[in-house]
Order: sequence, then C-alpha cells, then structure tokens
Amino acid sequence: MTVFNDEINTLYIASNKLTQAFTPAEQLEAISDYARSNYASWGILIYLDDSNRTEEVVAEWTTGQAVPLGIGAKFQVIEQDTANDHTLAHYQLIFVQDTLKAERVSPHILSVAKLHQMRSAVILPLFNKGRWIAEILFGWNTPCDFDERDQRVYTALQQQAAAAIDSVRLFEQTQRRALELEAAKQEIDLLHDALQRLTRASTRKDLLMAVSAYPRQIGAFNGQLFYFDQPYIDHVETVATWGTVPEIETPVGLVIDLTSRGFCQYWLSRPHSPTFFTDILTDEHVDAASRVIFNEIHARAMAVLPLHTNGRWVGVITFYWDKPYFFDDRDRRIFTSLHQQLTPVIESIRLFEQSEQRASELETAKREMDILYTALRQLMQAATPDEQLEAVSDYARSTGAASGALSYFIDNEHDEEVVAEWCTGQVLPAGVGTHFYTKEGESEQIWLHVPGLPTLISDATNDPRIVPEILEIARANKTRAMALLPLYNKGRWIGLLVFRWSMPREFSERDYRVYGALQQQAAPVVDSIRLFEQSRKLAAFEERSRLARELHDSVSQALYGIGLGARTAKSLQKIDPARLNEPLDYILSLADAGMTEMRALIFELRPESIEQEGLVIALGKQAASIQARHAIRVMTEFCEEPALPVETKEGLYRIAREALHNSVKHAEATQMNLSFLHIENGYVLQMVDNGKGFDVSESFPGHLGLKSMRERTASLGGNFQIESALGLGTRILVTISAE
Repeated sequence: MTVFNDEINTLYIASNKLTQAFTPAEQLEAISDYARSNYASWGILIYLDDSNRTEEVVAEWTTGQAVPLGIGAKFQVIEQDTANDHTLAHYQLIFVQDTLKAERVSPHILSVAKLHQMRSAVILPLFNKGRWIAEILFGWNTPCDFDERDQRVYTALQQQAAAAIDSVRLFEQTQRRALELEAAKQEIDLLHDALQRLTRASTRKDLLMAVSAYPRQIGAFNGQLFYFDQPYIDHVETVATWGTVPEIETPVGLVIDLTSRGFCQYWLSRPHSPTFFTDILTDEHVDAASRVIFNEIHARAMAVLPLHTNGRWVGVITFYWDKPYFFDDRDRRIFTSLHQQLTPVIESIRLFEQSEQRASELETAKREMDILYTALRQLMQAATPDEQLEAVSDYARSTGAASGALSYFIDNEHDEEVVAEWCTGQVLPAGVGTHFYTKEGESEQIWLHVPGLPTLISDATNDPRIVPEILEIARANKTRAMALLPLYNKGRWIGLLVFRWSMPREFSERDYRVYGALQQQAAPVVDSIRLFEQSRKLAAFEERSRLARELHDSVSQALYGIGLGARTAKSLQKIDPARLNEPLDYILSLADAGMTEMRALIFELRPESIEQEGLVIALGKQAASIQARHAIRVMTEFCEEPALPVETKEGLYRIAREALHNSVKHAEATQMNLSFLHIENGYVLQMVDNGKGFDVSESFPGHLGLKSMRERTASLGGNFQIESALGLGTRILVTISAE
C-alpha cells in the first residue's frame, strides 16, 4: 500500500505542476521528479511539427557530465524498418535498458541519444486527439533495469502530459500566429498608408515622403529621389531629398555620373527588385571611389529602389543609414511592396510633369472626378428624391442653372411626375407632383435616344428637337437652355433629371462628360430608392389591410358582442334582474378577449418591444393571443431569455407567429404546443399542432407562409424542418446556432 501511495503522490504532484505550467520548460519539470529520483541524467521535451516530419527540442535538463542535445536542436523523422510497428510505437512507452545492446531498431531520436553517451532511456510518445504531438525522453548514463512500478508511473505520466502539453503547444501556436497576423496587419497598414500618400502626392518631395515612413522608422537618416535623363541611363539628377542631418543632404538639381561608379552598375543590373547593402564599407559590390563618397556623408548601409517600368528606366530612390544595418525578411518584403507601388506612380507623375498640356487635361479631369466623387458620395447617402436631386445638382448650380428637377416615369416613359425640384426664381418651377405627358413617338425628338447619354439644349426657342408642346411649356416657365438626363437602368426607363437656365448656354465637351457621368451614377441609385419607396408603400398598404382584417375579425366582433350583451343586460334589468350575471359575464369575457387582441396588434406594430421585454415574453404573449382569439389551447415551454442579437430574436418571433397563424388558418387544430429551448450548440424553436396535416411534398400556390419561414430561417443561418402527414398534425422545427 505504501508503494502505491508513493506513486499516487508522485502523480498528484505532477498533475498539479502540469496544470500550473505555461511553458515547455515548466511542463518538462512538472513530470521529471520521478525520473530525477531514479538518478536520470537527461530530461528532454521534443515537439513534432504539424506534418510529423521534423522534431525540435523545446525543453531540456541535464545533470552531472551529461551532454545536452541543445534547445532548438532539430531532427528529421525517419521511416522505421518494417520489422518495427512504428504506428504502435506512437502510443506505447519505450524502455531501453541498454542502448548498446538494443536488439530492435531504435527510434530515430535514440540514435542521437547514443551520440551523447546515453546508455538507457525511457521514451514517452505523446498522442492527443488522434495526433502525434510530442515525446518526452528521460535518459541515464548507465544501463538501467526498469520494473513494473516504472511501467505504471511513466504510463500515468504519459497520459497526464499528453493533453496538457498539447494545450500549451496549441496556445503557443495561437500566440505565434496572432503575432504573425499582427505583424502582417502592421505591414498592410503601412503599405496602405504609403499608397494613400502616393495617390495624394502632387510634388516630387511628396512622392519621396510617401514611401519614407518605414525607412525613417527603422533608422534611415537620408532619402533621395533621382530621375534619369531619358532615354539615357548614364546620369541621374536629384529631384527630391530629405535628411535628418541637413548639412549633408544631397542638393536638389545635382547631376551624378553613374558610369564611374561600380556599385551603380550592380543595382542597374537588378531593375525589378530592391538592392540592399548591409555595410557599404565591406560590401564587395561597392567600389572604392563610392566608398569615399559614402564615408564623407557618414553612410554605412543603403537600400536602393530602382524605378523601372515598361522596359524603361524612370529613376531611383535611395535610403541611407549611418551604421551597418541587417535587412531582415520583413524589411525586404516591405521595401519590395513599396517598390512595386512606387514605380508606376512615379512614371505617371513624371509624364505628367513633362507635358503642360497633359497637366492641364489631368487637372481638368481631377476637378471632374472631384465633382463626380462628391456626387456619388452624396447619392449613396441619399434616402429621398430631394436628397438625390441635391446630390447631382452642384455642377449645374456652378454653371448658373436656375432650376433642377427629378421626375419618375409612372407607367412608361411618356408619363412623368415631378418628385423633387429646386428653383432660384429666374425660371418658374414646374411644381412637385406635376405630370408631363408626351405622345408616343414624339419623346424621341427630345431625349429618348441612346441610354446613358445626356441631351443638352443650348436654346429651346430654336432647337428642332423641341416639339411644340414642350416649347410652349419652356416659354411659359422662362426657360431657354436645358440639360436632359434620362435615367435608364437594367433595361428600364426610370426617370428624368432636368436642369434649366434662363438664358441660352453653349455646352462644352466637359459638360457632356460630367452630365453623362452623373446620369450613369444616378440611374441605379434612383432606381433603388424608387423601388424601396414602392416596396415600403406596398408593405404599409398590406399591413393596413391586415390590421383592418384583424380588427374586423376580432376587435369589431368583440365590440359588437359587448353591445349586444349590454342591451340584453339592460332589458333583463327590468324584467328579470336575477339573470343579469350571464350577460355581464359574457360582456366581461368579450372585453378581455378584445383587450388581448388589441395588445397583440399593438405588439405587432411595435416589434421593438422584443428588445425591451425579450423574445420569451413576446412568444408567451403571442401564444396567449392565439388562445384568446381562437379558443385553441396553446401549451408553452420556454428557456431563459437567450443572449441573441435583436434581429435574430425578431426573426424567430416572426417565424413562430407565422407557424401559429398557419395552424389556425389551415390546420383546424384544437391544441398547439409552442416551445423555445436551449440546446448544446444553440436554440430550437418548435411548434406542434394536432390539426389535419398535409402532404409536405406538394406545393401550395398562393400560400407563402412556409416559404417565408424557410427564408427567414435561412437569413438567420439556421435549419428549417417540417414534418406532417394527412390526419397526423404538423411539426415545425427551427434550429439556430448560439453564435
């Protein structure tokens, strides 16, 4: 018994230490007491990589003259001879009494142990959840005889260690991956910031500074941008520079001859990637003359970003450090990405600089893009026709437009209704709500031609495209010039944007471009808002109709019954007062039913009550409403209020309400069961009735309840099931995840 108590104490202590261990060294220590008490000279914890191809020493202790393997030592996992059941060895302890006399093929790690004069060993392979994750090796420098007690203790230690070591190992991997992800995010943020700066750069200095943040961060003290004198590459000119030591900055405008510098020929031979010089004074590619110059400006390390695109040299950027600097993998990745971002931008801007005419065109294009960007941003935020019209009106206003209007086509493009308008008073407004009708075949003379192109009328009084009816309206409204922007989307005419001027106006090519772009931007957005308004109106109409039906079917009938009961009570009061209780009870029951019905309807009109009161209370009220309305027994079973988003709760409530109402309308049920319960990985909503049932394989045109419930369940990421058969009732089951 004493022996077993010692073993239990040993394992208990090891277990306690394992639960408190957070590093491989602490884990190895946690299970080493027994081996140490038996005079072991080595204790080694070895991790396997995910592919089971490489082992690495992650923790180790030695005593006496034992030679350690070394933390970080790696060994290739080799295939065993067929005589050795390698798979079985993964699970079983291996006791080697004498490494020099072992008859069977030794494990691959044991061959290394022999080199370190390890004479006996115990190997604990660690398996967890079907994966070989690690192994622990205890070694002695003399042969050992292992007994049954050793077998029991080491087996128990093996079982205890596997899960604990796997947990810490996975935690370390998670931390390492988190650090890798954080480093990757930092790199992405840095490159994104550089790209943003590049897109905003308007000068050569801006270009250089856009890619200088990272070099400055890691200690660079100087940066320079050079342009080649194209098409030649034997000279470069400094066009931008910065330095933390101003007195040694290379002056802008300095021309450098590259033919006399050997190190320049080296990076010129590598035009598609950055070149790095860890120490200029010792690098074999830096010539003696260049070393002298670099020494004068105190430069010891250098990064060169060649600007080469489309087979042509554009320029080069250099960064300098005042001491040797080792460029690691992260540096090389970031500089390579900066190089890839930078080259096409600098090429574009240099061409921009070389041509004044091109510069003027680009400036004009920039202003147009600003106009369109602003319009698009405002369009995406617009929620009403007035806001949509405002979003696309800035350009017209800036050119003196006196009025702007947005019209919707009602049934076709020959019937338009003004839905938004602004007017300065120089022309007369058309009026929101005004309809304009054109005869079929005449509208093409005004604006109905190729979709997406505007029609610009410089002077309506002498433009042959203006039909008499429209000309009369234009004169009455004091309109001379017009920009007509028909809105066409997905093969349909949507509406019409109209800007008007009180004086004739000559439209330019820029006007055509801007109005055409505004037209293309506006069409899908206007179409979306219009469809949304139509769907909202339709939904409101359907809701009003439903409420009217509900009120007629329930509350109106309850009020009618209350009136009838009151009249009955009044007549009985005179002729037989003793019978008053019956009609009064009838009146009270109808009043209670009517109140329950009204509360249910009010709740349906205020779904935000789910957020205030919770899903469970809402389901209970719905069940009570059904029971009161239709005299159907509804039994309920609910868990505690779930920790789910409000949108999910509202979706589940709508599904439950639809299921209950379907049973009332179609199943002729006399009893229902409604439950909402918490399960292992989520929640389950269930409705069961004892109605007449139906064949689930058949379709029911016009009955959208089942489709609606399926779609709502899918939108919640849940699983929808329905079971039913003729005469056997119906069961609806909705399962959703708790996440």
